[in-house]
Amino acid sequence: MSDITVSITGLGNVGKQVCFMLIDSTQHVKINIVENDLSKYGFFLDLAHAAEFNANIQLHWNNHEMLKTSDFIFHTAGGNVPQKDSRDSVIKKSIKICEKIFSGIVYNASTKIIVLSNPVEQVCEWMVNVADAQSIFSTGTLLDTQRLRYFSNASAKEKKNIWVGGTHNSEMTFYFNNEYKLETDELKQRTILAAKEIKSTVGHTAFGVAYCAVKIYKALSNLDPFYGPLCLMPTNKERRTYNLPNQFRSYLVQVNKDGKVSIDFKNSGVIN
Repeated sequence: MSDITVSITGLGNVGKQVCFMLIDSTQHVKINIVENDLSKYGFFLDLAHAAEFNANIQLHWNNHEMLKTSDFIFHTAGGNVPQKDSRDSVIKKSIKICEKIFSGIVYNASTKIIVLSNPVEQVCEWMVNVADAQSIFSTGTLLDTQRLRYFSNASAKEKKNIWVGGTHNSEMTFYFNNEYKLETDELKQRTILAAKEIKSTVGHTAFGVAYCAVKIYKALSNLDPFYGPLCLMPTNKERRTYNLPNQFRSYLVQVNKDGKVSIDFKNSGVIN
């Protein structure tokens, strides 16, 4: 089995969780942490010591050559969203961080970037400056979907027909099975306010979005098939065919066992 090279930009709350989840991998993975704040080196050492349990894992610190040649990049570095503000409030800071890390770098054509930095759709759009649009993905509304399903009292079968699409902000679109009756307004509100509820006690969210990102990574690296909301940019042909906006947003997406990505346009509400 050939090595996979993964870079994680930022070793904050989310970056640490992504790294911790990856060090249990059965694949041979080289994990490169890119972090400008050298005071976080202690976190890297702590993770590296834990990774000694797994001979498949190699951890590297601030290797910018590895960043250029990575198979996957988890971009977690960005502005921290204040508890009382929206994700859009940190866009300028998040874009400045992108410029500092990525500007002027030429990546492999096969490099896939998974964006976790808010606001995720706008950060994805900036990433088009340095990578092909079809190689950029984000968790988008995947975590919102899991939150909605958690707050509902639906059965496991019914939950498959409940999901959130659109954009990861107050304009997200909620989809419900017509046969499933629920208090939609209450559930929508609880889903929208879920992050603030978490932050009111622990100050930040990290586990959910990191887990979603690793699920996407496993699908794209041919480990686990995936079906659910995924933030991406449709191809030029798809946008022309279905008159879709030229922007990143979440659609219901199938990633098969070979890592091939396809949008389920019918169940995404694009076509009847």
